[in-house]
Amino acid sequence: MREPAQPFRSATDLPRGHSGPPSAVQVRLLRLDGGIEAVIGLILVTSPISGIFQALRLPQPASRPMVVVVGIMLILLLPLFWWLSSRTLPDMRLIAVGNLVSAAVLAGWILTTGHSNTTGHLFVLAVSGALVILGMMQLAASR
Repeated sequence: MREPAQPFRSATDLPRGHSGPPSAVQVRLLRLDGGIEAVIGLILVTSPISGIFQALRLPQPASRPMVVVVGIMLILLLPLFWWLSSRTLPDMRLIAVGNLVSAAVLAGWILTTGHSNTTGHLFVLAVSGALVILGMMQLAASR
């Protein structure tokens, strides 16, 4: 007969890839991440009405419907990350890598389009920079 599973006593006892209950820093970073994503999402969702979409003149494939859909998806990350922050998390490095990959994709997209709108470039590069900073902070907190 099998012995019952023993509860985890520390993060080092956890299976690889799981960090256990999040630390206070991880909770704050995950909630900050959700907040940043929601603010960017709100800007994107309201951009066709507010005039921001026209001012940014983002290159293809950034159509109005696509920008709104991406904005909605970003807004939905806030409740998801808030919920995750109060539970046992998967490895925090996964969220950090997601932010870093997203930053690289955004920067690569805007820098390789040949599009010359400074406002759009600055907006996308600022978002990319924020994702890099957040990703690096999350990597540091996962150690």
